[in-house]
Amino acid sequence: METRQTTETQAAAALAAARDNATDGEWEFHNVINGAKTQVEAQYGENSNQIQSLGRKKKSEYAKPTTRQSTKKGPAQ
Repeated sequence: METRQTTETQAAAALAAARDNATDGEWEFHNVINGAKTQVEAQYGENSNQIQSLGRKKKSEYAKPTTRQSTKKGPAQ
């Protein structure tokens, strides 16, 4: 029984280590891709077709802020 429990504990630790290694690899890949996107933005500009080809929006595609006009009515109206 103790041998089997030890084996189970070791297997659980191996699984946790493998999961941590996989997560580290995913974060490393994610950071490399974000760095590449940042480099393309620095090289070609925020409004280039290259930025759009990487899945980001061009700066010109974002909605411009608008101001709302007040519809206050005075006491005489």
